[in-house]
Amino acid sequence: MKETEVQGMTIPAGDRDCLLYGEERAPFILIQPTDEHDTEALSEEICAVRTSGIPFLLVSVPVLDWERELVPWTADAPYGNRKFGPDAGKFLERISANVIPEAMRLSPGARLIIGGYSLAGFFALWSSFQTDAFAGCAAASPSVWVDGWTGYADTHAPLARVYSLSLGDREEKAKNPLLRTVGSCMKRQVAVFEKAIDERCGNIRDVQFQMNPGNHFQDSGKRTGDAFAKAMQMCLEAEKN
Repeated sequence: MKETEVQGMTIPAGDRDCLLYGEERAPFILIQPTDEHDTEALSEEICAVRTSGIPFLLVSVPVLDWERELVPWTADAPYGNRKFGPDAGKFLERISANVIPEAMRLSPGARLIIGGYSLAGFFALWSSFQTDAFAGCAAASPSVWVDGWTGYADTHAPLARVYSLSLGDREEKAKNPLLRTVGSCMKRQVAVFEKAIDERCGNIRDVQFQMNPGNHFQDSGKRTGDAFAKAMQMCLEAEKN
C-alpha cells in the first residue's frame, strides 16, 4: 500500500500535541522528544533521515520542561544549583499510553525507534532499558554524563535490538568538568553494549558508534537524522540474521 504524506498532522498527548512528519503506513515510527531548538532543526534532520531511502513516520513529542521531564532521578545539572529530573517515568508513560497507540494506528505493525539529541538522547537510552517496545534507539550526543547513568547501564539489560550512538569529537574538550566526562562515559556505554551482545544479555544485537566533527552545539539536526537513519538500517540488517 502506498505511503501517504502526513506533514502538518498532529496527535494528542495529554496537555501537548505531537507533530508528525513523513508517511503513513511506513515500516518505521521514529519517536523523538523535542524542544524549540530541535523543532527548528527538523528540516535538516528529516533530510538526513531520508538519505536512508526507508519510509518513516517521525513523531515530534514536545518537552515542556527539558531538565525535569527527561531524567528519571534527581541529579545535579552541569551549571548552577539546578537539578535534573525526576519525571522521565511520567514522560515515558505519556509516550507509551498516548503517542505510540496513535502512531501505530497510522502505521500498523511498524517498528518503533526512540531517539533524540543531548538530554533527549539520554532519555532515549534510558527508555530503551525500561521497555522492549522499541526495536532501536538512536542517541545523538546523549548526556551519558548524567550522575548515576553509567552505574545504571552497567547493571540493567538493554531491551532494544539495535543502538546507533554518536558524539562530537570536541565535546569532551568542554570547559565544564562534568561535561568533559562525556567521552569516557560514551566509551564505557559502548563497551557495556558490546559486552551485552557477547553475553546475549537483554535483546541487543548490534551497536554502532559514530564520531562527528565539532562540539555539542554543531549540526544537531543532521546528527540526529543520521542516527535515526542508521538505526533503521541496523534494524533491517538484524532481521536478516
